[in-house]
Amino acid sequence: MWIEDVATEPDPIEALAEGSNLTRPQIEAALRYRVSYPNEIETRIELHRRETAAASKS
Repeated sequence: MWIEDVATEPDPIEALAEGSNLTRPQIEAALRYRVSYPNEIETRIELHRRETAAASKS
C-alpha cells in the first residue's frame, strides 16, 4: 500500500526503504508476493482502510 505513496519517486523502492525499517530485499519480496496474490493483498488493504476509518470515528 505504501509503495503507491512513493510511486512518483525516481526509485520508489529506495524511497520506501529510506522512510521505513524495511530493507530493499524485503520490499522487493513483498512486491513479488503482491503480483502473485493480488486478490489477497487488495482484500487486506481494504480491511486495513476500513479498520482505520472506523478507529478514527471512535
